Amino acid sequence: MEPLQLKGTAQLYDVKQTALSPGILHTADIVMSPSVDIERLPYLTTRIQCMLHNGQSSVGTAFFTRLEHPRFPEPQYALITNKHVVCDAVRGSIVLHEAHPTEPSNSTGNQLCLEVENFANQWIPHPDDSIDLCICPLGRLNSSFRGLGKKALMGYVIREHIPTDSELRAMSVVEEVLMIGYPTGLWDSYSNLPIIRKGMTAIHPAVDFRGEPVSVVDIAAFPGSSGSPVFAVSQVTTADGHLIIAEKKLTFLGVLFAGPTTDIHGEIVRVPVPTAHSISTKTQVMIHLGFIIKARAIMPLINALEELLLRASLDDDSRAN
Repeated sequence: MEPLQLKGTAQLYDVKQTALSPGILHTADIVMSPSVDIERLPYLTTRIQCMLHNGQSSVGTAFFTRLEHPRFPEPQYALITNKHVVCDAVRGSIVLHEAHPTEPSNSTGNQLCLEVENFANQWIPHPDDSIDLCICPLGRLNSSFRGLGKKALMGYVIREHIPTDSELRAMSVVEEVLMIGYPTGLWDSYSNLPIIRKGMTAIHPAVDFRGEPVSVVDIAAFPGSSGSPVFAVSQVTTADGHLIIAEKKLTFLGVLFAGPTTDIHGEIVRVPVPTAHSISTKTQVMIHLGFIIKARAIMPLINALEELLLRASLDDDSRAN
């Protein structure tokens, strides 16, 4: 794997459009980074900035996923985040990496910014109302960039990255975890890089916390971290002749959505990780824990988008005939 190459002029290309199309995406202008390699984690997420109905702005995290189906002409791509990140957004923006024209697996360091009106309505909510997830198809993203002669570079999570129950049971009660996102909105705005934080599991990864598809990690969950993907990272050692090769293995655990707080009376409450700072007369203090929606809960969301894209594909075929 070649090292990241993120040098460049950091020029920002603005692409404005009124909506993301729910139709089939033709990916000629998107270069996908190798999936969930530890050195490619910076390409996995995008910083979402929203303008809200009340005129305030908020920041959250989203990550890319890839969908494949025999009836799709090619793989389809989408963004996943928490519903509370985008539910009140009238306008939103995401920033992507520009792929290098001659080394497409690397970034030029330049940025491609997509601004979308009516942002909240572009997201498909999870079929289970109690699960704080939503998904957005990338739609006509590539055709928007085509006019600039630019290609977007991004990483992705796919079905195969979702661990089985047996794989989770085989893990230790104490595992190192990584979380990729934008705490307090912080990022490297010059190179479009997220912040990668390290923590550990707070309960066994196979356990459903309080009977819900939720796990707990010992990591600080600040505003802007909502929607951040969380991975367990372990070292795998293999023998190759006389050489011992140690590699990092990533296991996709889920998506940060909330964190427990305590008030001055010691009452512990689970609250969604905020997307903006606000003034409150009630003092609440985060206790350095994060609640994550387990990776398996993403499957119904992906299935819902697949059904929508298949219907869109059938409609396109009918119009063509």
